[in-house]
Amino acid sequence: MNPARRGAALLLCAALLGVACALFDLRGVAPAFRSGDALEYALMARHLARGEGFTTNLIYPPALWLGIEAAPAVKYAPLWPLVLAGPFAAFGADASVARGVLVILFAALVTAAAALAAARGGLLAGAVAAVAVALSPEIRFFALDAVSETLFALAITLALLACARGASAFAVGLCCGLAYLTRYNGAVLLPALLPLVWARDRAVRTPVLCAAGFLAVALPWWMRNLLVTGDPFYSLLSLNLWVSPDPTPFGGSLFFQPEPDLGSAAAADPLAKLTGQLPFLLARLPLASANLAAFAGVLLGCLRRDLLCLAFAAICAASLVIAALALPLGRYLVPLLPASIALGAAAWTGHGGKLRVPALALLLLAPVLPRVPAPLPDVALVRATWEAERQADVQALPVRETPDALRACLAGRPAVIAEKAPRLAWDTDAIAIFSPLRPRDFWRIVEEQPVAFAQRRDLGPLEAERFAAEFAPRPDCGPGFYERRARSQ
Repeated sequence: MNPARRGAALLLCAALLGVACALFDLRGVAPAFRSGDALEYALMARHLARGEGFTTNLIYPPALWLGIEAAPAVKYAPLWPLVLAGPFAAFGADASVARGVLVILFAALVTAAAALAAARGGLLAGAVAAVAVALSPEIRFFALDAVSETLFALAITLALLACARGASAFAVGLCCGLAYLTRYNGAVLLPALLPLVWARDRAVRTPVLCAAGFLAVALPWWMRNLLVTGDPFYSLLSLNLWVSPDPTPFGGSLFFQPEPDLGSAAAADPLAKLTGQLPFLLARLPLASANLAAFAGVLLGCLRRDLLCLAFAAICAASLVIAALALPLGRYLVPLLPASIALGAAAWTGHGGKLRVPALALLLLAPVLPRVPAPLPDVALVRATWEAERQADVQALPVRETPDALRACLAGRPAVIAEKAPRLAWDTDAIAIFSPLRPRDFWRIVEEQPVAFAQRRDLGPLEAERFAAEFAPRPDCGPGFYERRARSQ
């Protein structure tokens, strides 16, 4: 078999392995959107599938100034909802449809990692990378909820593959742009990979073409944001820079304040966050925890002055800083793991010498070896939660359905100030406004917006007499639902 056919066979086997591993993990688990983030992405995709554009019926208080009717979605980057929108339009907006897309994306990710490793280290490195990525718990478990991690990981891996395969500067910039439109921190890819493209072709046109590729995909989104907000780079995620890393009561975050108070207990100075959280992240080194052998392989490649490993190390360093400025979560760094495995496998294959075989064996065995350092708490929690749910045989449990009475109460897309806003927005299609913790923020929203219902488990700090004067219980809609009383003329 000639090299081209062997390479094609490797990629085909990698894709089949990805599908098989994803389906194996999904056995016995009912399709569902398991997180608020997944519901937010799905809401955007459903609106796109209906032809309503990048809008949402899930409203954060800081975005109320944009209105609540056909409200523009201004939190997340658009590519993952756009990818989901096509299948939603064709087959219906449903968790089972999202699951099918996730299986395909996971298979594509395994294939891309195999291609990247093979391009740098040959077929052996590609085969090792395919198996290691397909079996990595961190990658698999974050690939099983309808969030952007898997698509972002694929975009990062494809951008590195474009460099490894000697693609044009425009194509590299295009891949960087797709990563940016998946997650905004993907912007770090362009400055990290541009030196590689420049080293290959030092013509004046090279950086211009690379930037043009990036702008080809990013510019339409910036123009849209400029039209709807007046700022091409507007995103609610910018609040992450000031969000306090300390736990806050439900509804107490800056994301739930109509005018975020950067002097409140819910806020923190970004520089203080960086100096406090970066050492924590450096001590835990999430990529090393997930696959220490792959991480060591990338370091070996850097020592051997492998430009791609050096560029990837720069991407990882920038991503650590971004995570430290936001929240020290391992999920922000999991999308880098497939590329780390691919480049690590290639580095050990090309530069490992006598250590090559044991290093590749350790890279493959990483899923069953103790984690050193220990994984970050959020990654460990996701893994434990998913394994517990799978073992519970949830297919045997009744599927949660939205009561017809609630749908009838909220027919016509009324505005609801809600504690469980993402689920309510998805299940009923009502306009769900996140309920804030502070009473003054709650009453400001009620006074300024056409709020028709309130969803409250308990009144908390709200004054009971004032609430009773404004809202009447609606137990027929469901527990904790109240309807706005008619105002006297």
